[in-house]
Amino acid sequence: MDAARQATEAGSSAENVLRTVIEEPQGALRVAASALSAQYLVSPVLARLTADYPLVTAHIKVTADGPDPLAEDLDLVLQLGRPQEPYLIARRIIGTPMKLYCGPDFAASHPVDDPQAVTELIRVCVDVPGTSHEWTLTGQDGVPVRFDKTPSVFAGDPSVALGLVRSGAGVTLLPALYGDMQVRRGDVVPVLPGHEAPAVEIFAVFPPRRSSVPAVRIFIDYLIEYANALVHRT
Repeated sequence: MDAARQATEAGSSAENVLRTVIEEPQGALRVAASALSAQYLVSPVLARLTADYPLVTAHIKVTADGPDPLAEDLDLVLQLGRPQEPYLIARRIIGTPMKLYCGPDFAASHPVDDPQAVTELIRVCVDVPGTSHEWTLTGQDGVPVRFDKTPSVFAGDPSVALGLVRSGAGVTLLPALYGDMQVRRGDVVPVLPGHEAPAVEIFAVFPPRRSSVPAVRIFIDYLIEYANALVHRT
């Protein structure tokens, strides 16, 4: 751990000790997530948590870069995949397959059910840690569908990619946890239904000392419960 991280940890240690010794969750709870995760996963959970524990004050930082929670003095970061930093703790929240989506108008004028044709469509890639620019989807027949065409747009946040395809920019690959929710709302249409890319995992990442903070523990428990409810929702 470098000197900057040590200084940050030392500067917030008194507050962390105070929050740890009090059983009732209270004080600041600092969370970072992408715009999509913040809107559809973090926000409903924080709404419940602050209603149950009114002494908690939640702060949400919207970022898709997966910041180091220790360096940024955050209690928890929600991100795709495990962190590379060995000094951080990762708690798995949910696993979700990756699926293709496009806007309704785009689907009406393009062959979104034909694997060969779909590989030639404009691609909007989510360009954040934990995602790949190379797409390979597999259907029930086990035959892989590979996308080799250079992406036309790189989006720095999944919500931006979602907005682009809703506007007719092409197709994008998103975690089904969020994409299927947009399908139910009528905002997007599935592309190559029945095909999936390998699943990704969403993790809550936090410094070791924050694991003893009651608000952090309860927030993670609520996250897991809510994420699993989303997966099983029809």
